[in-house]
Amino acid sequence: GGPPCLFITGLAGGFGYNRGLTVPATEDVPDFPLIEAARGSSDFSNDPLKALTLLGEAVPIKRGSYWIAGGIRFSSFELAKSTALAYILLDRGFEVGILGMTRMELPESNPLGKRELALKARFSTQDGVLSVEARLSDNSWLFDQDCRLTGGFAFYVWFDGQHQGDFVITVGGYHHRFVKPSHYPDVPRLGFNWRVSSKVTIKGESYFALTPSAVMAGGLLEASYKSGNLKAWFKAWAHFLIAWQPF
Repeated sequence: GGPPCLFITGLAGGFGYNRGLTVPATEDVPDFPLIEAARGSSDFSNDPLKALTLLGEAVPIKRGSYWIAGGIRFSSFELAKSTALAYILLDRGFEVGILGMTRMELPESNPLGKRELALKARFSTQDGVLSVEARLSDNSWLFDQDCRLTGGFAFYVWFDGQHQGDFVITVGGYHHRFVKPSHYPDVPRLGFNWRVSSKVTIKGESYFALTPSAVMAGGLLEASYKSGNLKAWFKAWAHFLIAWQPF
């Protein structure tokens, strides 16, 4: 029950004693066993042995590690169906986070598009980081299943450890000439790739990023036609990079 904007359709909970919690990467959130269990996936519930195997990998035996989690499954105006799971992990430090995913199909019958978004937020004293990430899955498309949508967002702040004071905000990744530090997250371009027909392909993408040493933004629009030995294409782009440390 609940209001139309947050109509709860299920609740979930769990805990681990002397069990770790292997928090997935953002792109792996939809297949994470605790998320699959919370959203009532038939693939997960119809095969108990497979479920136990997957749970064993997600929550491995680890002495001195404890966690507790709780989640809800809900819909918003019958348009978006979401699952959100909050957890607290005690394992050589304190970690609290949220994992979630949202699916939207408009309309439900013969949809004109489908968006599937995975979310991961995390605060860890062990790694000294506060982060929020979101990413469209490979099941996202618009108008036609051959028009695939891509994109991601990331916000990271390091408040302790060797990267203390560093931060990054990005939508769609980084400039191709920016030397990305290894601790920065990889984020896919925000865009689309549409195979209109066997002969015509249209592609577009964009990005923005801000770090303590640089700001960058850019975009690309590309169309191509190929039929036998005949080929024609159009490509327009703009990329900006301003760096001040060093200049």
